[in-house]
Amino acid sequence: MPASQQQNLRDVKLDNYKTELGKYPQYFTPAADNNSANYSVSLPTTLQLDGDYHIRHAFYVNANVQLALANGDKKPYNTQYYSGFSITPRYDGRIFGCFLPISYNQLSKLNAGASFRIGPLFLGSGSVISALLGSSHQLDGFVGIRFGGLQKSK
Repeated sequence: MPASQQQNLRDVKLDNYKTELGKYPQYFTPAADNNSANYSVSLPTTLQLDGDYHIRHAFYVNANVQLALANGDKKPYNTQYYSGFSITPRYDGRIFGCFLPISYNQLSKLNAGASFRIGPLFLGSGSVISALLGSSHQLDGFVGIRFGGLQKSK
């Protein structure tokens, strides 16, 4: 559309764009049945399952599963969530912690990372090991402060 005709859209309200653009059939091909443009979407719903198991002393393992409940194959306007799972073995002492997350999802495939905690400060990545090996489809990182503490067993 030439710049002179684009100026005509400057003061048009959003609800009237279809009517205004209809005045320029040379630039637009109308759809076969333009009045019955129906589509449907689903809520972006997932089911999250998470479990944490204390193995022995300060050794733990965490497992997490995310299942996408809304399939977007037939609904292209849906927000897409991907199913996936992660397993994170960890050593979580009172002063020091070390975590090795291993995850898989439909988008970024298999990833392995590392995280460390010293006192209340922690930093890490869910994909740094995969990235260093050259097999990652993602790279992420995080840093934070942990509030609260671990309780001693009686």
